[in-house]
Amino acid sequence: SKLVTLVRSTKCKSKLQNLKPSNIQSTTAWNTWVKKKTSAAFKEQSDRYRQLRKGQIPHTTSRKGMTRLAHDMKKNSCDPREVTRSKVWLAGHTHSDGRPVRAEFADTIEQIKSIDSEM
Repeated sequence: SKLVTLVRSTKCKSKLQNLKPSNIQSTTAWNTWVKKKTSAAFKEQSDRYRQLRKGQIPHTTSRKGMTRLAHDMKKNSCDPREVTRSKVWLAGHTHSDGRPVRAEFADTIEQIKSIDSEM
């Protein structure tokens, strides 16, 4: 969160006390929370999850979701059995013109397309 980012970047204890939200009455509760969020274990876990989030390919289904996308693809297809999970996944993770959402995931999408065409 933004508060965690501010707390982790602040080194002065008096400035940390100024960051305390008004809905936290207890100073000891605030100090305990700050100590937890600035610990090495929390930083390690936070960095690990940040890397995992970076590696995810964002979807382009908006609020529709994969199930409704699959239903629409099957409804518009001549042969609904040809709509596979991989085709639904590709449709949900690329733009309508076939471009990947981000350029760094183009190789992954091409690999999935080649595997899907072999099946």
